[in-house]
Amino acid sequence: MEFLLIYPFSLGYLGVAIFFVISGYCIHLSHMRNSRDGWTVFFIRRWFRIYPAYLFAIALFMFIPPWGGPWMNFDRLTQLSANLLAVQNLWKDLRFGINPSFWSIAAEIQLYLIYPLLLALVRRTGWRRALFLAASLELLLRLMPFFLARAGLPNLPFALRSTPFTYWASWSIGAYLAEMHMQQKVPMFTVIRFDLVLFLTILSAQFKPTQSLTFPLCALATALAMERLHQGQWKVASEGWSHWLWTHLAKVGVVSYSFYLFHQPILSKVGKGLRDTLPPLAIVGCLLLLYPLILLVARLGHRYLELPSIALGKKAINHLRARRSIG
Repeated sequence: MEFLLIYPFSLGYLGVAIFFVISGYCIHLSHMRNSRDGWTVFFIRRWFRIYPAYLFAIALFMFIPPWGGPWMNFDRLTQLSANLLAVQNLWKDLRFGINPSFWSIAAEIQLYLIYPLLLALVRRTGWRRALFLAASLELLLRLMPFFLARAGLPNLPFALRSTPFTYWASWSIGAYLAEMHMQQKVPMFTVIRFDLVLFLTILSAQFKPTQSLTFPLCALATALAMERLHQGQWKVASEGWSHWLWTHLAKVGVVSYSFYLFHQPILSKVGKGLRDTLPPLAIVGCLLLLYPLILLVARLGHRYLELPSIALGKKAINHLRARRSIG
């Protein structure tokens, strides 16, 4: 019974799949609305939106007790350099250093860098073929380790298995959905049953040979859910506890980036402190009680880190636009 109560928390990594789909949707929607600005403005906007708050979190968890300290050696310098360059996800021994959540921030930044490649493929072949190519590459990188192991062959290098192409289709499906909504078209995957995909997502997570499919299946389920909400097939409750929950989640969504940046080291530090004194279920209960504190930290991060950084980015973009108009 205790295992069943704790098990859902072990699937927290699927939140990254949901995040990638929403990110692809928001990034592509924003780019379509500002496509005349070009790629320079796109990357300036992305840098100011992501990197300053990320840099602050690196400094906090690298140098400030109880997570870190001011000392420095070769290993810490390597870890710091990889995080600053947002490439730590490409090395197994660096992936979870400083903050275990940061690997997905690095992957997200790398997805931005290959976003122009996605659009070039779409212009050349159309969305259907571009998504097919992205999905084929993602599934190949996810499934190859299993088949190589069964054949007794050496595994793919970790850096190759951890490239942004391993998440390319899971991110690109959100971008595709944004364009379909912008053009008021019906996405090609609407005939797929959401409940079936959700069932397959949960089922695939239970068996090691299929666990590599759990992430893309969750991404597909997320896209299906977003489409049903957009089409009005699913209604948001206007009252009751479900309405309160939806409203609360919408507010959390506003500060979700700071929430993601700061939550895991806080939970890890408290969890390790309780590991020798409390049973697992009690530890989970204690960690859940930290939710208001982490939410407060997220709101502070959004107000004092994210918003000022976004404002600076807008100033930089306006300055660039002014220089272009003069030129």
